[in-house]
Amino acid sequence: MSGRGLSATTETEVQKQAITAAYLIKLEFDSGDVNAWTGLGNLQYSGDTYTGGGELIQLQPIRETIDTRAVGYQLGLSGIPSSLVSLALSEDYQGRSGTISMGFFHQNSASLRDNPIVLFRGQMDNMNILDTGKTAVITVNLESKMIRLRTPKESRYTHSEQLNRYPNDDSFKFVAQIANASIYWGDVEQSR
Repeated sequence: MSGRGLSATTETEVQKQAITAAYLIKLEFDSGDVNAWTGLGNLQYSGDTYTGGGELIQLQPIRETIDTRAVGYQLGLSGIPSSLVSLALSEDYQGRSGTISMGFFHQNSASLRDNPIVLFRGQMDNMNILDTGKTAVITVNLESKMIRLRTPKESRYTHSEQLNRYPNDDSFKFVAQIANASIYWGDVEQSR
C-alpha cells in the first residue's frame, strides 16, 4: 500500500511490528526558529538542532476531514522557564510558519532512518500562556493555510487599484468618468 508519496524506507518502517518514531516541531519566529522534538537530548536534522522535550511536549491527534475546510492544530510546551515567557509575549508570531513532522529512528539510536513526514504545516494563530511562577505552559494554535478561504478578497475596478497591480497600465483611467455617462448604441435618431 503506497500512501501520500512515502519513500520505500518510510513505508517499510510503518509496516513493522514495533517502530521507533518521534515528532519534530519547527516554529519559525523572526528572531529565530524554535525547534523541538519529542525525544531526549539534541537531534540534528537538515542543518537544524532540535531540542528534546520528551513528555513536556503535548501533541493533539491530527485531524482530517473529507470536506474542504480548514482544520487547525494545537500543541503545548510545558516546563518553560518563566524567564522565557517574556520572549513569547514580545515576539510577533501571528502568521509565522509552524510544521509538525514525524520521523522514524534506528532502534536504540537518535539517527533518522529517512526524512521525516510532514504531518501538518500551517501558520501560528494565537498563543496561550499559563504562568505558575516558576514554570509556564505555552499552548500554540496553528491554522491550516486553508483558513484563507474564509477571508474575502476584495478587488475594485478602479484606476488606482489597477496601478497598484500593474504600474504602467492605464486601462481603468476613464472608468470613473463613464460610470454615469449615457451611452447610445446603434442609430442615434431611434434611441431618442
